[in-house]
Amino acid sequence: MNKQKKIEIKVGIVSVLAIIILIIGLSLAKGISISPAKNLVHFRFDNSGGITEGSPVVVNGVRCGVVKSITNSNGSVLITADMETVENLKTDCYARITILEITGGKKIEIFPGYSDRPFDKSQEIPGRATADLADLIATLGEVSNDAASLVKNLDTLTQNLNYVMNNKHLLNNLETIAHNTSEITVNLNTFIKENYNALQNIVINLNNLVSDLKKTYSQNEPKLNKIIGQIEIALTNANELLSKMQNTIGEADKTLANINDITEEVRFGSGLANRLIYDKKLAGELDSTLKSINILLNQIENHGVNVNVRLGTRP
Repeated sequence: MNKQKKIEIKVGIVSVLAIIILIIGLSLAKGISISPAKNLVHFRFDNSGGITEGSPVVVNGVRCGVVKSITNSNGSVLITADMETVENLKTDCYARITILEITGGKKIEIFPGYSDRPFDKSQEIPGRATADLADLIATLGEVSNDAASLVKNLDTLTQNLNYVMNNKHLLNNLETIAHNTSEITVNLNTFIKENYNALQNIVINLNNLVSDLKKTYSQNEPKLNKIIGQIEIALTNANELLSKMQNTIGEADKTLANINDITEEVRFGSGLANRLIYDKKLAGELDSTLKSINILLNQIENHGVNVNVRLGTRP
């Protein structure tokens, strides 16, 4: 083998090694493992939050895996990661997307949980959204108008406070109110001190009065219960009497209604009673008849009755 061939072989070997070293370096830089997958774990997030393939997965700050794929699934994002181990994860574990470094990059931070049951790899780890720098900037942009309005209101408030502080008349009134309040407080304290024994006696007497009332009530409780029972009986009897009175009033109403019907019949009907009261012609005839009967009775009383009776034959 000549010298030229040896140089070419050496260059080729160095080139292959350089390529291998480059691939390994890029893999390590991206967090891509060339070893076979051990534990595939699925995360469910509302959005990817800047996570890319190769982003690291850490548990309590310790790197334990790398992101393999990111896909949209059922209105959310399904992230699959290759984990070295899941022995420390519990059923109540959850994940968050956080900043990898201050200069950029994202990672998935897993909080292992506190449950007694181990995590099942067939289940998904729920992801919780966290605000990053972009979200904070957007939030600051949304509240900037409110902040400007707040500054204006603070400026107005400061002006009003300055006006109040420069208003000597108002300050004098406030000082007077404070002075009067202080005097009232002093007088009240003095009154309490001077009349403390009297106030204490009043409280004691009130306590004794309450005690006496309790004793009186306990001693007369049977009598009071008896009186209350009698009052209840009287109320029951009164209710029965009211019920009977209501029934009587109902019957009286019916009787009055019947009388009204009879009165209406007499006034507007065509019977004898109506004719006797309201028919003037019939009244005149009755009056004439009664006069004739009266005359006949007077004649009979004065002259007797001449009866000419023929029996069996006609005259």
